[in-house]
Amino acid sequence: MESIEIFIEDKDGTEKILEIPLGIQMSLMEVLRGENENIQGICGGMAICATCVIELLNKDELEIPEMQDDELSVLESLPEHSENSRLACQIPISEKLHHLHIRVPETVFV
Repeated sequence: MESIEIFIEDKDGTEKILEIPLGIQMSLMEVLRGENENIQGICGGMAICATCVIELLNKDELEIPEMQDDELSVLESLPEHSENSRLACQIPISEKLHHLHIRVPETVFV
């Protein structure tokens, strides 16, 4: 496998496919920012600002890396989050993300 596909769902439910080459040393946040998604990443990937929060729509179908305590505490401080919420800065690009479906919130709650 030379690349992975991630599906980004819009507010109206339509999806676009993002093809990402494997072998890059980037987080999902960095890739999404490069694609002009509604990701700010103010802290630069340090898991402290929550401006890269996303919703994983099919997380139970994939082997997404486990959430660490610092990420969990940031998410719990948000007025709106769910068990599917994650910080994109804490998810490294790997083949385990192939066919990941995500939603980027329209509004960042910080």
